[in-house]
Amino acid sequence: MSINTKIVKVNDSYSVTMCANGYVVEITGRDSQENWSTAKIICTSMAELITLLGEIDSMDKENS
Repeated sequence: MSINTKIVKVNDSYSVTMCANGYVVEITGRDSQENWSTAKIICTSMAELITLLGEIDSMDKENS
């Protein structure tokens, strides 16, 4: 799942939790209507996690 379907501007921090079957990334920011939003995305592999983190890094930042 792509994070930009839920959040268009991200905060400067997020969390990654390791689980038995992968990783959960939790991130907050603003949605397309400028409302605060939190998304939790499950990644089932390290490759998927790295792709998601790259996507987060390239997004507009809330504090910029």
